[in-house]
Amino acid sequence: MQESANHKVHIVAFDVPYPPDYGGVIDVYYKIKALQQLGIGIILHCFTYKRQAAEELEEICEKVYYYKRSPMWLAYFSPLPMIIASRKSKLLLQRLAADAHPVLLEGLHTCGWLGNAALKEKQVVVRMHNNEHTYYTHLAQEEKNLFKRWYYQVESQRLAKKEHILSKASSVACIAMAETKYYQKKYQHAFYVGPFHGNDKMHNPQGSGEYVLYHGNLGINENNSAACYLVKEVFAKTNRPVIIAGNRPSQQLIQMARPHAHITIVANPSQAEMQRLIRDAHLHMLVTFQNTGVKLKLIQALFNGRFIVANKAMIEDTGLEKYVTIANTPEEQLQAMEALFSMEMDDEQLRLRSGMLNDLSDRQGARLIADRLFPGARPEAPH
Repeated sequence: MQESANHKVHIVAFDVPYPPDYGGVIDVYYKIKALQQLGIGIILHCFTYKRQAAEELEEICEKVYYYKRSPMWLAYFSPLPMIIASRKSKLLLQRLAADAHPVLLEGLHTCGWLGNAALKEKQVVVRMHNNEHTYYTHLAQEEKNLFKRWYYQVESQRLAKKEHILSKASSVACIAMAETKYYQKKYQHAFYVGPFHGNDKMHNPQGSGEYVLYHGNLGINENNSAACYLVKEVFAKTNRPVIIAGNRPSQQLIQMARPHAHITIVANPSQAEMQRLIRDAHLHMLVTFQNTGVKLKLIQALFNGRFIVANKAMIEDTGLEKYVTIANTPEEQLQAMEALFSMEMDDEQLRLRSGMLNDLSDRQGARLIADRLFPGARPEAPH
């Protein structure tokens, strides 16, 4: 456990944020670290579902509490969105109300008690990772299973109706500029804080790599669709070595890649293996058909990889356009790939990329959030 700090905050996470191996929990975990490094004591509350308690969290938090999510079938009978109803713990509310410390709620998922009278005297900041009802609409459009598609459609409608609860927050910290613009039209207290990612210096290798990489959580429909698109429309039409890496690749993706000897799927890589794959690639082909939030795979590639080809939906409204090659069609993506394989990562490229340290600083982001959690009394890290 961390030693007691003068300033403390309750952070309510939608999942156990360790290991930080997928987009949402990457932001949560490194935000915890950045706030802790400012001298803020972290009281972490997180919900268990498929991930288990993690001792590593006790190294950066003063206290860690775990809550079991309610079964989704039970949450269905609530008028609330199921991602909220399944995380509405009375014990959580009691603990949040037991002191005067401010609260940081991670995502609409954890806003079940937002606006409750027991919290009305507290500073409560909500971190928005997505425009959730839009995100679930996209999930429904991508889903082939009829029951899951119906679930995503119902959840999207419920989330749209529940979004007004954000008016009860002291502030809404948006992860992307698109979401910031959307929420500022509704709530004057919405503001932008970019994604937390854990990189405090650049690790971009010089020279050339040997292969093209697409990486992400392949068990998510959005990433599976992007990977399948790339195999069919881009990777099958090149002889360049290709690696697709991530958790839980679908049988559909495995079957599509199988006839192509130059395409390798690396399933469920460790964090260390994924970092090696990112570092050793010559270029990263990053595609999404859903421009909600900020894709943490893009941030990791920018800090740790060489060249990046991204489509408009991946990069739009991020402020990071100058660091990537934008290509939207299969033809453009193949042309960009071939052009970049004739180049090496040199000193000029590295100098340009180093601007990322200012554009996306975890410490700067932590200070912006701390200013909202502790108005007029910004904590500073002990010397």
